[in-house]
Amino acid sequence: MIYVGHSDNKNILGAFSPSIVGSCMQLAKLCYNKKNNIDENIFFEFYKNETKYGIKSLNKARNIILNEGYTYKETTEYVYKRVIKDTVKGLQKEIDVINDLYKKGYKAYFASADIDINYSVDLICKNFSIQVKPNTYKIGNNPSLNLDKQKHLMQHIAYQKKYNKPVFFIYYNKNTGVLDYENFKI
Repeated sequence: MIYVGHSDNKNILGAFSPSIVGSCMQLAKLCYNKKNNIDENIFFEFYKNETKYGIKSLNKARNIILNEGYTYKETTEYVYKRVIKDTVKGLQKEIDVINDLYKKGYKAYFASADIDINYSVDLICKNFSIQVKPNTYKIGNNPSLNLDKQKHLMQHIAYQKKYNKPVFFIYYNKNTGVLDYENFKI
């Protein structure tokens, strides 16, 4: 079984680089906007049939991980989880946050691909922006995640300087789906 701790392996991490599997969240947003819906099956079919990546890219990612000594079944399941399941879950949480903020009187929309990639901002509101992450991001402490946290902080500082808007985190519980607005001040 491939566990989260194994994802610090540079070869495994590299298997999911945008050059191999694409910018998955951007592809999922494109799918959602085109289909007006998203779930694992919709995104998997979209990814296979309507992107330049398709099965060839999933196989390439799987083969990289196979070379690390994992079984065919383990790698196939892990690639599907990382590229399809986790991406859909993340997008669904962003949609949940948009809907929840709307109920609270705020209009939020998806950040552009450029802002998402360069500043780690998922959603934009009039006076603030948001990054949506699982609660494991907040409590996790592995070397790769710690590097990501540093990078995101620097990106958020640059975004705030450029757009004069703070970036807040909204976390979600992976098991319950409950949103956590900790430190969310507007």
